[in-house]
Amino acid sequence: MQPAGPPPITDDVDGFSRVLINAMTKSIRASGDVYTETHRRRRSCFKAYPGLEVEGSFVAQRVTKMNVRMCFFMAPDRGFELKSIVPASHEIAERPLIESILEATEVK
Repeated sequence: MQPAGPPPITDDVDGFSRVLINAMTKSIRASGDVYTETHRRRRSCFKAYPGLEVEGSFVAQRVTKMNVRMCFFMAPDRGFELKSIVPASHEIAERPLIESILEATEVK
């Protein structure tokens, strides 16, 4: 897995996530859509890294509701963002595949 970018300017997961969520929100708005955050909580990412889980949604091109799940965490000198964006109509069917990919992923 690749880091979300160059070493973060902060080791604070809240600040790190805010920068990335703002960039995503700006991109969604540029398409004429609106992102709505629905859930935020402290949680372990990959069962080992203390992080921040954020969920939300937007309606792509005013037609397809997309569910967004993100987990942000900090490792030495790196910040990570795990994100899935799935059509709401497919989320139940796709969730097991997404979870299995996360289970198989190692952070080095």
